[in-house]
Amino acid sequence: MKTLILVFSLGFAGLGGLGNLGFAHEGAHGPEQKVAPHGGILRDSVSLMFELVKEGASVKVYPITHDGKPIEAKAVEIMKKTSLMDAKKKAVTFKLVPQGELFQLEFEKGSSHRYSLTLVGKYQDKENKANWQIELGSE
Repeated sequence: MKTLILVFSLGFAGLGGLGNLGFAHEGAHGPEQKVAPHGGILRDSVSLMFELVKEGASVKVYPITHDGKPIEAKAVEIMKKTSLMDAKKKAVTFKLVPQGELFQLEFEKGSSHRYSLTLVGKYQDKENKANWQIELGSE
């Protein structure tokens, strides 16, 4: 009798689980996943996204609309709050040089192989902020 009750209850629980599958649905289950158009690291902000791309010792930042369209770098005003720090949290002198649809990060690499870039840019009268950790090997 105990075996019969156990089998019946397991079977009933299994049917209940299958019954719930009938309510499952396909479609969006949360925020849409954005894909970095240049294979870099995306950071979403208020009025745009920034994509950081590291190729060897070269570091580029692409400003992109939320729809994934490129933005001319000159349309983004780099704010004084933008900073580059080395692994010891020491400020590093740098430039973000606009080159068409990207900014080229220029700085003199010291003994550190890890840097932290905080980029603050104004676009469409809104302040946008992004942070990255940048690892540079011995290229």
